[in-house]
Parts: sequence; C-alpha cells; structure tokens
Amino acid sequence: MISLRTKAGGPRGRHSRLLAVAICLASAAFSAYGTWKSHPTAQEIARAEDEVYEAVVRDMLPKTSNETRGIQLVFQDRLTVGDFPSDDLGSCQGASTKWVQVADEPPPFDTATDGMHRLPTSGVYRTTPGPEVMESYLRVRCVGGRISRSFHTDYPKSFIGNDDLRSGDPLGPIAGDSEFARIFPGATGIIGLSHAGFNKRLDEAIVSTSYVCGGLCGSGHRYFLKKAGGRWIVVSEHMTWVS
Repeated sequence: MISLRTKAGGPRGRHSRLLAVAICLASAAFSAYGTWKSHPTAQEIARAEDEVYEAVVRDMLPKTSNETRGIQLVFQDRLTVGDFPSDDLGSCQGASTKWVQVADEPPPFDTATDGMHRLPTSGVYRTTPGPEVMESYLRVRCVGGRISRSFHTDYPKSFIGNDDLRSGDPLGPIAGDSEFARIFPGATGIIGLSHAGFNKRLDEAIVSTSYVCGGLCGSGHRYFLKKAGGRWIVVSEHMTWVS
C-alpha cells in the first residue's frame, strides 16, 4: 500500500519549501521596490525643481515690473544660500535650522463648510507644509552650486555670475546702471533662487527667492507650493528680508 502522507524529505516536502522560499523572496523584492519607489530619483527631483522655479518666477513677475512688454529676466548664476544676499555656506550652516516660517497669514479658510469645499482639491489651500518637505528644505537650503538653466520662463532669461557683479557691492548692479541696462535691456534687477525642498511624492515644495535691484532695493521671500492637477500652485509666501 502506498502512503498518502508526504514525508519531510519527499518530493512534496521539497516543493513546499521551495515555494515558501520563493514567496519570501518575492515579498522582499516587492518591499524593496516599494521603498525604492517611495524615494524620487535625482532626475525626477531636477524636473520638479524646474517646474517649481517656473511657477515661482511667474508669481514674482508682478513684483519685478509693472510693464511686461520687452521685459528680460536676469538670474543669479549661483544658487541662493540662506536667507540674505550676504549669507554664505558657513553663516547658513551656523544659523538655526530647526524651524523656518513659510507663511505670514493664518489659513484663509477655517470653517467646517470651507473644509468640505477644500476636499475635492486635495487640500491645495493648506498653508502649513508637511514634515517631509520641511525636513528636505532644511537639508538643501545651505547647498550652493550653479542654478539650473533648463527651467521655462515666459520671457527671455539671462544669467549673471559673481564676477559680473559690480565690484564692492555684494547686492550687485542696480537697474539704473548704464552698463547693466546695456547688457540686459528690459531687466530691472537680478533674481536669485535656492534649491527646492520636496516631499517624497513631489507634490509639495519650499523654495527661497531673492530679487535685488540695487544696494537699498530688493527683497527675499520663502515660498510654499503644492502640485494639483499637474500644475504647481503657490500656496503661501513669507518675506525673509527687505532693503
């Protein structure tokens, strides 16, 4: 008589063990894939940063010129570091990075009815950034380097390096300088941008900007943005300095 029981060392026992091992390996691979996908690649972050720059610059335009016809945008070739034009890597790293303000005003809507109205928009009007995007911004706010040149703008753009700035003035040339006006006709000042901090889904971002039009003319802002419907939307901004 042939026994129907499967011995541990029999064919069925070996098959069961192999099946269990295969399931464990598949589960580990799926978990690793999920972890990998939860962290965006450098290329994805670079594309998102270009999109954020585009949205922020478009928001800045009314602040830089009342006349958009013939305008030219001039960007600082080096990334903005810290909160002030005079900040460098050392002073930025020495400053407190435990908390940064990204909004001057409380949320615009705070009633139950407004809360229900915001549900279809996935909370795009929430003015408080999440912990992921805040931690990311705190990591990159002191990172220098060259600014991306691939982001889109609605008007012609140029870039100016530190060697091109007027000697002795860390804030750079003023719009009234004849040399600046000759090289950059239609430009009223220089725009600076920092690295952007993102959450893992790349749908929240924080970025700092500066706009300098002379020794006592300029301001800096910190923007909080959310991505909704495939577009980055400025949710709030906070002025960090003015001169």
